Order: sequence, then structure tokens, then C-alpha cells
Amino acid sequence: YEAAGGEVVYVGKPYQPIYTACLNQFDGFELNELVCVGDSLEHDIQGANGAGLASILITGGLHAVEIGPQVSGAEQSQAPDRPMAEHHAKPDYIAPGFRW
Repeated sequence: YEAAGGEVVYVGKPYQPIYTACLNQFDGFELNELVCVGDSLEHDIQGANGAGLASILITGGLHAVEIGPQVSGAEQSQAPDRPMAEHHAKPDYIAPGFRW
């Protein structure tokens, strides 16, 4: 449809409309009080970067083979930069997993 000249609006991550909608739910919070958590550089981290939000990359997910599932904390500076450069995404923090 887009190739034929139609207007397409992308709403999901990493596109801005989803972040605008979510941020509207956090009225009263400053951007520096929020952090996005995800395992996808292309979607979660790139989206957070574009929205001006801090991010945590969970290395035990989609990028476990490229980055290594146990990279966290002090090891962050040693994480391979290639996948991050390929996806134009740089997390603020890295953790091996996430538990609610």
C-alpha cells in the first residue's frame, strides 16, 4: 500500500506513536523517571532511544547469541558493539534477565 502511494502509519515499537500513547499514561512523571526494558535492539532499545527514554537491554533474549546472555553491569562496556551499531540502538543499561 505504501509503495503504491498510500499513507501508512506505523504504531508499534520502535515508532513514536506508541511511545506518545504510553507516555500519556504516565502523566506527572518526568522522562528521566522512566525506563524501557526489552530484549530487542531493533524495537525496544531503538524505540526508547528515539523517544528520549532510558533503556535496559535484556541480553538473555533475542540477542543472546550475538551479545551473550550473561552480560551485565561492569561487563556492559565489553559487550559487542556490532549488533548495537547494526540496529542503531544503544542501551543505557544491560542485564541478563528480567523478573517481575
